Amino acid sequence: MFVELKRTGGFAGLATRKAIDSNALQQEDAKTLCQLIDGAQFFQLPVAIPASGPGADRFHYKLTVDSEGRSHTVDVDEAAASPALKSLIQWIISAPSNP
Repeated sequence: MFVELKRTGGFAGLATRKAIDSNALQQEDAKTLCQLIDGAQFFQLPVAIPASGPGADRFHYKLTVDSEGRSHTVDVDEAAASPALKSLIQWIISAPSNP
């Protein structure tokens, strides 16, 4: 599985990117990533999840997951993300970097 997260916005407006190849993770970390993706029902999410209203200094995320021959990308405003999707995003941000 390959996961890519792009984050834009925030106070400074900086863009960051993180890519994770689950094959390069420790077995437990790869299992956690799969559980978080399943828990967020990622492949059933719409392509865009906008916030219900404007907000200053919020982050915006573009998350792509390629797994088992399928690929899905979701653009989401941090204010619109479900708790499960927020957990997935936070895990990816803090996940160990691939060697």
